[in-house]
Amino acid sequence: MSTLIAQMSGRIGEPAVQVLAVMDHVLTRVGAGALTTAEIVNARERVITNNLTRLQSLAGQAARLQRYAHDRGAPDWLAHDLQRYHAVTPEAVTRFAREVLRRDRRVVLLAEPGAPTAGARTP
Repeated sequence: MSTLIAQMSGRIGEPAVQVLAVMDHVLTRVGAGALTTAEIVNARERVITNNLTRLQSLAGQAARLQRYAHDRGAPDWLAHDLQRYHAVTPEAVTRFAREVLRRDRRVVLLAEPGAPTAGARTP
């Protein structure tokens, strides 16, 4: 079983339901096949850069080796991971959005700041 968490934050004072509407719009666009190859390349490069940046520290390297050893059974799985990223196409993303990111298969948690309730501690 896998879990995918998508998190969005709005501007101060923006209702959470408006933020959810933006998320729904994006997912609808992706499911309709509206992503371009350039958008996929841009996202891929950001993901790869972020992942490689985390490997610059010894703690980051240890965490990645442990994750690969635990999840994949091979601590040296980085090259395979990078191949997976490079294999992503707009069609694959569209298919994933249609099959997995469906509205009837999600849990939505909306949180908005409010006034503290009686007896609640504030930091």
